[in-house]
Amino acid sequence: MSDLRLILIVSILLVFSFVLGFILASVFRRYRNERRYSQIDQLRDRFRSKLAQIDSITAIDRFSVSQWQSAVRKGSVEWVALEDVIFEFAERKGQKAFARRLFAALGYTKHYQGQLSLRSAIDLSVAADKLGRIGDPSSMEALSKLLDHPKSEVSTVAFRALCRIGKRDSLHRLLNALPRLMKNENISSKTIQTSLLLFEPWASATIIEYAGKTADPKILALLVETLIGFPAHKEMFDLAITLVSHSDPEVRGKALRLLAREDNVSFSCDPAILQPLLSDPVWFVRLQAAKTIGRIKCDNFMAMLKKFALDEKWQVRDSAAFALSELGESSIDTFLELMETPDKYAKESICEEIQRSGYVLGLIDYLGDRESDRKTKAKRILQLMHQLGFSAPLRDAVEANTSSPQVRSEIQSILNAGGAQ
Repeated sequence: MSDLRLILIVSILLVFSFVLGFILASVFRRYRNERRYSQIDQLRDRFRSKLAQIDSITAIDRFSVSQWQSAVRKGSVEWVALEDVIFEFAERKGQKAFARRLFAALGYTKHYQGQLSLRSAIDLSVAADKLGRIGDPSSMEALSKLLDHPKSEVSTVAFRALCRIGKRDSLHRLLNALPRLMKNENISSKTIQTSLLLFEPWASATIIEYAGKTADPKILALLVETLIGFPAHKEMFDLAITLVSHSDPEVRGKALRLLAREDNVSFSCDPAILQPLLSDPVWFVRLQAAKTIGRIKCDNFMAMLKKFALDEKWQVRDSAAFALSELGESSIDTFLELMETPDKYAKESICEEIQRSGYVLGLIDYLGDRESDRKTKAKRILQLMHQLGFSAPLRDAVEANTSSPQVRSEIQSILNAGGAQ
């Protein structure tokens, strides 16, 4: 019995010691980390004050790194603090090249390049990310090899790092690697797209050139969508116009989105370019065509918008009606024709968009005209809307009492005529 009690006491003491040791270790680790972070913060302030003295190219040329080389030891708190401060310094206008010189002279670049030979996915990802932020072109070869790493997190960071380096050679490496990257699906399309946007505007010309050569519709669609994020220029829209007739629906849709960035000053407003899309078998392509026409805002596309407003898909109808409302008074004839059609669902979609877009307020204002063709058409559209049950804007206008007596009288005559049954 005494032996059993002894065993129980020893077991309790062991458990207690383990719990106490775990708590003490956690407290010590937290204290050590807080102390380390406090030291790093203090060192950052000190290094910032030194780097703040470098405010011109002349000062950079006179700068010596010898005083820094003896102050930092690889892996020390000084090493971490100085690295953070140099990265901050690199964000200042015109200082990225000098920051790369500092990283190279102080051993950061060589250190992280050496880390790329490690096996740990975490270590590889950290090293690749740092080299990308440093932006040293000498790292491109090693980073390119990581694009085929079996771990997606490593290849993703390597891709982004090459984009951050931002050199023409790194862009060519990435574009040439796209077929196998898309095939392996190791890097998501969204990551590829957002990473390529890290390049400066000059990269769009290279991407357009590559897009003109690729036969893979997935890659082509990705590149076209990427171009949407770059500043617009003529070659970009020449490509878009060519691709709106592509055999792949996703490519057609992306090309239309790219074309939608153009305004009616530099776009030809030729309906023949988009005319075949009226009968496109894929509804989201027709939807994007309606949206693109709406963004271009050109009266030459009025007939196409009228046909899109009668599309079998309500999404296409709504987009076409919104595009018509954006054209203002010039679309009143088209709206009247659409409201006279026998298609009830199409008319209801048009009424909803006229009301939602605020176009109805313009129609109400036209009621204040002296006898005119515009007034007659506006009144007829409002009458048809009232018959379909879209009477709220008319009642609101009467209750607000802000319109002229003539407008209120015209509205009242519409309301008295009877609405939806």
